[in-house]
Amino acid sequence: MVGGSGDRPFPQRTRRGPACCPAAWSTTPVIAADPGDLGARTDALRGAWLCGACLGSTTMSPHHKLCHVLGGTSDLPHAAVHNVLLPYVTAFDLPTAPAAEQARRRALATDDVPKHLARASAELGAPRSLAELGFEKGDLGAVFAQTGPSEPLPELPASLRASARPALDWVLQDGSEMAAGWADGADADQWRKEVRRILEALDTRTA
Repeated sequence: MVGGSGDRPFPQRTRRGPACCPAAWSTTPVIAADPGDLGARTDALRGAWLCGACLGSTTMSPHHKLCHVLGGTSDLPHAAVHNVLLPYVTAFDLPTAPAAEQARRRALATDDVPKHLARASAELGAPRSLAELGFEKGDLGAVFAQTGPSEPLPELPASLRASARPALDWVLQDGSEMAAGWADGADADQWRKEVRRILEALDTRTA
């Protein structure tokens, strides 16, 4: 678990996520100008560790999956693909996570996180498009085939649906471990809303 504390990992992840942003981004221009700056490299290493700690306590986002698919189908450099996609995937994801968006705005001192990421990348002279990395439009079919379901998702069996309802009800209870873990997190309200949406979907399909 993050920081060696296995009882309440989610608030730690919520705090460390925004913390890794300034540690990583503010040092990048300094290192680009002076690769021998030990202070900047130390801060960048700390930012990288915080990023790794966050990744170790959650699941991978669509951004990471897309990077692997693009790299695997077109033999593109993994880090460069991450850099190109980051502003676009951020613009796609953040509207669904308003608390996370506000945290990243504060961390990066900006009102527009995707544009800030794109601008910072341009200032460093990093690749701005997949075409610059050698990606061709003819490869899109192979990418689409790997980033979505190949056939409609099967109907959830009635037996599982019956089990899912009480399990999700329990998750929302104040005494549950999941609720306790999210109690202090910035996304706690959003998390509860998403669970309730799942419950509503289950009720709709059984009505």
